Amino acid sequence: MRDLVISQDFIDIIYAVIAKIVKTQPKEALPIPEIPGPDADGNEPSDDDRAAIQKKIEEVTKTNQDIERFNDDLQKMQAKVKLVVRPNPAEIVEVGLMRLHNQRDQQLNESSINASQDHIRPSLGGD
Repeated sequence: MRDLVISQDFIDIIYAVIAKIVKTQPKEALPIPEIPGPDADGNEPSDDDRAAIQKKIEEVTKTNQDIERFNDDLQKMQAKVKLVVRPNPAEIVEVGLMRLHNQRDQQLNESSINASQDHIRPSLGGD
């Protein structure tokens, strides 16, 4: 059987990836531009302006879909990965735990032992 050897570089890379996943914040969706209405003089925007704005709306919508997918993937990864800082050894309270196999049966004292024997004797005597 071979020993598994993991290089320190590999450990550092894995730790950096985990830290990046934990620290990454979800992205905000971009605001969708509106198609302008008539201006103060009542002039409608030109067809070229409307086409340019419509193209910009489609680009922003596609970008927002990508951002939404990214945020969903990030949320799934962050649900599985957790980074915990170990407490300072000086702050750790030492606790000793011991497991006892205690019997919960009532312990008999001498008077109850004698009483039980007296109770058993007549039945054993064959009377």
